[in-house]
Amino acid sequence: MKDTVYLLIKVVIKTTHTKIHDAIEELQNQTVYYIGSTNNVKVLETKIMNLKTKN
Repeated sequence: MKDTVYLLIKVVIKTTHTKIHDAIEELQNQTVYYIGSTNNVKVLETKIMNLKTKN
């Protein structure tokens, strides 16, 4: 069976950015992460979902 699941990941940060939106954007665009497969679940694709934090 192939399906899509959404995982929520908590990230605690300390930043030199003066605006939190800039820190979030940097994380969304430059973070390297790894979510591996298990014996019963093969990970086919991962993607950081962009948050629309700026108005």
